[in-house]
Amino acid sequence: ANKYEIWAQIFLSIEDSKRIREFFVNEIGIKQYFVYSQMHLTFYHSQVLIPEIHSTEKDIYLILPASETMFMVLIAGGENPIPGVDPGMNKVGIRIQHRSSVLEEIFEMRTELTRFETPEIIGDRSPSSRKKSAFGARHFQPHMSLLKPGSGIGSDLTIVGKLFREKMGDLVFDKYKIDIVKVVDWNDL
Repeated sequence: ANKYEIWAQIFLSIEDSKRIREFFVNEIGIKQYFVYSQMHLTFYHSQVLIPEIHSTEKDIYLILPASETMFMVLIAGGENPIPGVDPGMNKVGIRIQHRSSVLEEIFEMRTELTRFETPEIIGDRSPSSRKKSAFGARHFQPHMSLLKPGSGIGSDLTIVGKLFREKMGDLVFDKYKIDIVKVVDWNDL
């Protein structure tokens, strides 16, 4: 049986991805290998095929002021420091603050897709909403991965976050993409 997933993402411009990489390498001393190269934000994910949602790619222009971001460890509850969790051993990224001007636009893009989640398609799952997801992590929080696990970033992300917000200015997302991906079931091979 073929299984498909839908991934809807917006991509950070090449220029801004490069600026972030240079920031981590030059200002923070992270090895380039640990900085993701193609930075993006997933605003919707489904583990079932939804007939109304098609593969799409289009240019967009969405500005996220770095001042409206917060650093976090990308694990459950990672918005706040967790005793015994070393950020340098985990994936690290930024989340968009609740007061951000861009949040509403992300929720609108998400709603364009979540409205197709009917009981026939998603079964007895609760449909996704602005803040809840039918698939994957229950709580939807717009975020972007920046560092791979093992980066060795210091345990106090507030220091890095402050510097990042001061130095980075506006971050531009310039591509909107929906991918429909066939999932390989290793049992079928």
